[in-house]
Amino acid sequence: MKQARDADAALGNLPASWPRGQKAERQFWGEALANLEAMHRTLTSFMERFQGVALNNTLEVCTATFDSGAFITRSYHAAAGSVEVANLSTHPVTVSSGGPAGAAPAGGRGVAIVQAGVKSTIALASTSFTLYGTAGDQVTFQVFTTGANGSGALLAVDGGSA
Repeated sequence: MKQARDADAALGNLPASWPRGQKAERQFWGEALANLEAMHRTLTSFMERFQGVALNNTLEVCTATFDSGAFITRSYHAAAGSVEVANLSTHPVTVSSGGPAGAAPAGGRGVAIVQAGVKSTIALASTSFTLYGTAGDQVTFQVFTTGANGSGALLAVDGGSA
């Protein structure tokens, strides 16, 4: 009992409603993690500006045609938080974080499939990604330093949003 009184004395006269023990520790580490995440977002924003690679969180906007290798790969100095892909073809397009492999991955971590005629925003956590498709097909994509938000901004030029 004496230890409990000594601990209360060390804490001072904290209000009774304030958390103590494990509850206080969980709250502390939760707030510490939130602060680290905020600091990471701020540093990412500063690095974008410092490196001159992004404007309005956008790394690239592109319409491209798959060549005979049937893949398109991109790499950036800043981390790509998401890529918005509009599949303009009649075949699926596979999005994979990282550089190109021998063939399109069938699935797994860091892999997403965008069906024909569909627009999809895929979260990334990588400085590079690869699109796999069919030679001669077209794809439009936007790459952002921020995470996926599903804004539907792509394809808004023609008045539609998938």
